[in-house]
Amino acid sequence: MRPTGARARGPGKLIRETRDGETAWVLDYTEADGRRRRRKLSADRRVAEKMRAELIARRDRAASGLGIIGGQERLLSELRDGYLEYLRLHAGAGHLSNKAARLDKALQALRARRVGELSPSDAIALQGAFVRQGLGNTSVNMRIGALSSMLGWATRMHLIEENPIRHVRPLPINEKTLRRRTRALTEDEMVRLMAAAEDEDRSCCVGGPRQIPQAPFLLAALKTGCRYGELRLLTWGAVDLERNMLLVRGETAKSARSREIPVHAELRDALLRLRELHGRFLGREVNSADRVFLAARGSPWLECSNNANRLLYRLLEKAGIVRRDEAGRQFSVHGLRHSFCTSLATHGATLEHARVLMGHADVRLTSRVYSHLEAEATRTAIDALPALGKVEASQAVPTSRLRLA
Repeated sequence: MRPTGARARGPGKLIRETRDGETAWVLDYTEADGRRRRRKLSADRRVAEKMRAELIARRDRAASGLGIIGGQERLLSELRDGYLEYLRLHAGAGHLSNKAARLDKALQALRARRVGELSPSDAIALQGAFVRQGLGNTSVNMRIGALSSMLGWATRMHLIEENPIRHVRPLPINEKTLRRRTRALTEDEMVRLMAAAEDEDRSCCVGGPRQIPQAPFLLAALKTGCRYGELRLLTWGAVDLERNMLLVRGETAKSARSREIPVHAELRDALLRLRELHGRFLGREVNSADRVFLAARGSPWLECSNNANRLLYRLLEKAGIVRRDEAGRQFSVHGLRHSFCTSLATHGATLEHARVLMGHADVRLTSRVYSHLEAEATRTAIDALPALGKVEASQAVPTSRLRLA
């Protein structure tokens, strides 16, 4: 029997409401503490029904004490601290930094402060809020994904009973929704870019304002496909010029997994010259802990790629290469990596080999470049078709011989 004075907590009532031209289903229900509440769920009736079932089930668990036992009363900020500490031990510094920034953006925008206060509708509303702020779908998915990853981790660690937003679907990612698309250089543009860089490097000299050449940095990006952060942190100890191999260490890689990349002969020669110049610049023999690539004035590259992009934009202008093509794709430092992948595809490298060299965990990331090139490759087949508007008179079919099918 229900104790005297206790209020019945039913499944609540779904009400269709229209406000400011937007129609949605709203749940009118009783909370675990007996208070009446109205919560906006979804514009789709079936989604709203599913969200109601989850919300009411969570309410009933909280009313029986299971919510607190399951950790649903934990503060989201408390879970954040534990999750980031876990990542600090299991992931690279770059991954940790990115995850922390995205997680903070999501938590700051949430009204909920405890796990039990968070519902799928809150995550959906957060998606909408980020889109209205001008964020692209990829950025939105990364922020919501960071939040869901944290809650999933807390569930696996038995800190909370369940991840309340585990069924929230990410926003679609396709050509229509991409805000920023990176273009790759053609092989002719790569040659012109390197010529502009080498021309500028001729003014470099030890003791002058510009002491370190930058062409080797660009050549390494075009011949290895390494990310800016991987090249920035590359040390001479990771470059084996006897075996002609370059090691991207797991602690500097985005995927947190090490990979070896063969060194192209052209790049090997450039690195040998660069190491000799570094020795003269430092006034000592280069050791294994020294950075391979330095900015023009001899300082290490900063974590932010703004200075590298300024260098690249100056060289693009000098080489007569447009930053933005007709399709709206823009070129940046990351475009050097795309150019490497494009070059691999053009010269017959398999998709799996490209994936390994690029350090992609998912082959679908690599296949985007390959799919684009396959579409371009079909142009040759189309161009080989004969013209139909120039049929010789001798080949024309007499009208008397034409028959209707």
